[in-house]
Amino acid sequence: MKYLYLFILLSLNSHFSYAQTFNDGVLEYTVIDNINNYVSINKYNDTCPTGELTIPETVDNSAETYTVTTITNFAFRFCSGITSVTIPDSVTAMGTYAFSSCEGLTNFTIPDSVTNISVGLLSQSSGLTNISIPEGVTNIGLAAFSGCTSLVNITIPLSVSNIGAGAFTSCSSLTDIVIPAGVSIINDTTFKFCYGLTSITIPEGVTSIGNAAFESCEALSSVTIPESVLTIGNEAFIGCFSLTSITLPSNLTSLGSYAFAGSAISTITIPDTISSISDYTFYYCDNLTNINLPSNLTSIGEYAFFFSSLMGNAPIPDGVTSIGQNAFGLCGISSVILPDGVTSIEQEVFAGCPNLTSVIIPDGMTSIGEGAFNGCTSLTDISIPESVTSIENLAFRNCTGLISVEVNWITPLVINSNVFEDVPIESISLTVPLGTETDYQAAAVWQDFGTGLNTTDYLSSKVSFYPNPVKDILNIELNNGIELEEILIYNSLGQQVLTSKKYNIDTSKLNSGLYVVEIETNKGKAAKKLIVK
Repeated sequence: MKYLYLFILLSLNSHFSYAQTFNDGVLEYTVIDNINNYVSINKYNDTCPTGELTIPETVDNSAETYTVTTITNFAFRFCSGITSVTIPDSVTAMGTYAFSSCEGLTNFTIPDSVTNISVGLLSQSSGLTNISIPEGVTNIGLAAFSGCTSLVNITIPLSVSNIGAGAFTSCSSLTDIVIPAGVSIINDTTFKFCYGLTSITIPEGVTSIGNAAFESCEALSSVTIPESVLTIGNEAFIGCFSLTSITLPSNLTSLGSYAFAGSAISTITIPDTISSISDYTFYYCDNLTNINLPSNLTSIGEYAFFFSSLMGNAPIPDGVTSIGQNAFGLCGISSVILPDGVTSIEQEVFAGCPNLTSVIIPDGMTSIGEGAFNGCTSLTDISIPESVTSIENLAFRNCTGLISVEVNWITPLVINSNVFEDVPIESISLTVPLGTETDYQAAAVWQDFGTGLNTTDYLSSKVSFYPNPVKDILNIELNNGIELEEILIYNSLGQQVLTSKKYNIDTSKLNSGLYVVEIETNKGKAAKKLIVK
């Protein structure tokens, strides 16, 4: 009896092994459900079919009828001779990369029975011009249509709630797309290299735009980002050369590095919820002339505005404590007012700004980095506070417009000769603290300045005003019996804009910028710079 049972069991196993896989000479079928007679389908003997491919709904074998429900992973990958595919509604699952690199396909209809579009399903099928996705599909897998370079039209149904990373990467002929309202995240590289994309609709409810999501969408001219978006990833819109305008949502909390690098935006407002501008965020935005930064901003990253066309005063809010190297390199700014919280001017931070004429360095600054103002050929004067303890190589290289330098160290700071490389310092006036003339005349580099040494005078040390910068009331303070006669205020063009004989002056009607305050007293005149916010 024992041997009879073993014989029957072996016979059954032999029967099921025989029935597991069969073929019709073109397609191979594998039984995946013996109870319901479900089979999956694949190409037979690793040989690609050509021409029109029809997936049967049912197939007969050994007096049994089987229903085709699944197309296996990689089933027809690299079958470039297939020109069309008909898939029955019995199919509920299509495997990963099932029709990848089917370059002869021009149209593809996904059956109504499918709810998930698998990873890489039609990737690199470069001949596809149209794909029909049925209502009911909820997920489009990673790289599902990537590299479909001829795809010009696709409608994503409202049932879709997830679009995988890289789903449409390199769909270079796609011109417009509407993201369904149920999608909450635009994943990394989703539309990267969609060179022909001119329009994208992002629905309210999306909270995140991933890294490189729209990288190099060169034809994209405008994007409306809904208020629901909280984060924009690294390189999200890098290389969008036609992107001229964008409005950032008021609740945005994170703006990634290179986010808009190379775009054509000309003006942008950063919301108050952003506390840091990341490295390279607006790198090579050569059309960018105006940016509004939030008052609570604390840091500006490396190369953040490098090679932009920002004009006028550098947009650095008072709360900023850190500015990365080359942050404003090769910009069009004409003046810089560094906040009190910034203690270090980093390497080449303002290098190559040909229009920069004025820089205010606050007390408390400790270092000026290598090449910090290299090539600022319009810079005419600079005052370096006593708190600075190091000036690195080439800091003022090629600042050929300099006519005066003021320093405030009692003991001359030791610097290398190349700090002022390619600058004719022999024709530049040097102003030093009273009583230190002999020390500076003997100090390396400083002794080479020409036109004689100037000293900060007695009157200037006894005359002050506050606050500076000022928004409204400017208070004049005189010491040691000095009496006020008149106040004259001049703008950056040398035009007199305000006069007063009061110790408290209303500046609220003055435009923001840099001014010179000339204070006439019974002991003479003193002139000081004033910043109006």
